[in-house]
Amino acid sequence: MNAGSNSSPLHGSIPKALQARWDLHSLSPKVWLQGFRQRKAIHTAGTIFRPEETLHLIHLTAEVMQIHFRQISAQHAYQPSEASIETSASFLQTGSNWLRELTMDNVCNWSLIDQLTTELILNVMAHRQDDPFTLGNCIHILCLLSSTDEFGGKLRGLGGVGKIIKILPRQFSEKRGEHAADSTWN
Repeated sequence: MNAGSNSSPLHGSIPKALQARWDLHSLSPKVWLQGFRQRKAIHTAGTIFRPEETLHLIHLTAEVMQIHFRQISAQHAYQPSEASIETSASFLQTGSNWLRELTMDNVCNWSLIDQLTTELILNVMAHRQDDPFTLGNCIHILCLLSSTDEFGGKLRGLGGVGKIIKILPRQFSEKRGEHAADSTWN
């Protein structure tokens, strides 16, 4: 096997290991985060994401985030433990890291990320406003994706622009948030 700068004998092993843990209901937030950090380090060292690995990661991340978003958003119906909420919040934060990384990695990923996660990202953003890392990742992903006409229109149709504009003043000074609302999204 040729292990040049763009390939690695470990290609695909991290998503497969994470998927196996997920399928066995033994994926912990710590392992999820460790998988992200290890794959990011390999990527930073020059190993590209292969298309099949990217596809696998986007699907797995969307599935993990969907389940944990449901757990956090259902806290009004039932009273989950604080530990359960923290676990789900950790999964969402790492999932938003995965999506941000995959969005920045390749424009070719945008269509699938848009298709599988747009509404999820908007919902996570609305429910995790107290977590600046998750919120920042979500805004970053949406801003990148909104640079296309197709996604920008979809985001406006889902009310995403309004959600982002309402959140920005909390992230930045009010004056700066108003400026962003007036000039960026109109």
